[in-house]
Amino acid sequence: MILPVSSASTAYNVGIQDKYVKATALCSCGEHSYTYHIGIFENYCPFCHHYECLEWNPKGTAEGEWTCGHCDSDFCAVDGRCKSGGSGVYLSYYEVPKPVVANNATSAEIAPVQKSHGELMFDRISQYKDVNLLGMSL
Repeated sequence: MILPVSSASTAYNVGIQDKYVKATALCSCGEHSYTYHIGIFENYCPFCHHYECLEWNPKGTAEGEWTCGHCDSDFCAVDGRCKSGGSGVYLSYYEVPKPVVANNATSAEIAPVQKSHGELMFDRISQYKDVNLLGMSL
């Protein structure tokens, strides 16, 4: 489901699914450049351990953020970092499954490769390193 974005937010392509949430947004935690990045995370709060609880920007921050509907924790929409100072807690990145094309391969041959949190973050950030604030390639 694509959501209408709060007028206070500069984010776009915001979506909430049962398993994951996504947005193209500016970093609001200060860890990354102030350019647009895509963040896709499991729809799960690491603090209160609820699923399907993340809400888009209910507090109307300029960059946009994910907020837990149960415990009110706030997370950066770019890297999933908890915005409570010094917590070191992150949302879990979610890899959207790609459609499987029927062929003669066995399930062992098509098993997805699991990437670490750091590898996924590096992949996402590397994709958008040449995009400035206006979304134009440098």
